[in-house]
Amino acid sequence: MFIPRKLAAMGSGFEAIGEGATNAEITRFEMDGARYFLKSVGMEYAGRANSAIHEAEVLHWLRERLNVPRVLGRGREAAREFFVMEELAGRHISAFAGEPELFARILAQAVLALRAVDVAECPFDAGVATRLAERAQSMADGMADIDTEDWEADNPFADPVELYKWLMANIPDFEPTFTHGDLPSNIFVDGDNISFYDIGRGGVGDKWADIALCVRDIRRIDINKIYENLFFDLIDEKPDYKKLKYFILLDELF
Repeated sequence: MFIPRKLAAMGSGFEAIGEGATNAEITRFEMDGARYFLKSVGMEYAGRANSAIHEAEVLHWLRERLNVPRVLGRGREAAREFFVMEELAGRHISAFAGEPELFARILAQAVLALRAVDVAECPFDAGVATRLAERAQSMADGMADIDTEDWEADNPFADPVELYKWLMANIPDFEPTFTHGDLPSNIFVDGDNISFYDIGRGGVGDKWADIALCVRDIRRIDINKIYENLFFDLIDEKPDYKKLKYFILLDELF
């Protein structure tokens, strides 16, 4: 378990709670009577969207614009990047998987909250071209997760290279908004308030990127079209099934 030296002297009750994407270490601890989280990744991710320093910068920029955890500090030590963030209030969205209508309403609320972020001065690029360039670099460096076992059942591609070539050749028209990048699984719900975390891939991206992953997860918990239709009604969009397919396939590489 990685604990920065200064933090080890200030905190207590350090508890590893699992690994995130890119083998990120997530550690829960207490300090001054409150609970916090430490997230760290290896220095091999420096300069990438999965960088802990980069994610801390995204959270800092969003702090006055969206409900995200406050970052207490960030740094580099022992060949790792890290940041410390406060605990979010509420329940993880997975707690509502047994209530498909409420699940769809929460995701709609999340999409609308992200859409309300003014991207005029956003310094983070989360467009398709950027995401594909990152994935090409990760595959070239041998750092990409290219396991196809958890791909969607209707994915027609045999391997990541074949999928990557198709994605490059079929980039859709850009409809910019602020996007989370991995929205459905990274939400906390506290009454009428929702908060976002694990947002290192956040930035100015295509609005269908988040919408597609929301639709995918709504379908996973209940295939009944009524909940998918409710979601689209609440976000005031008509389904674009071509773009939904594109962004669900894009997520297979991440």
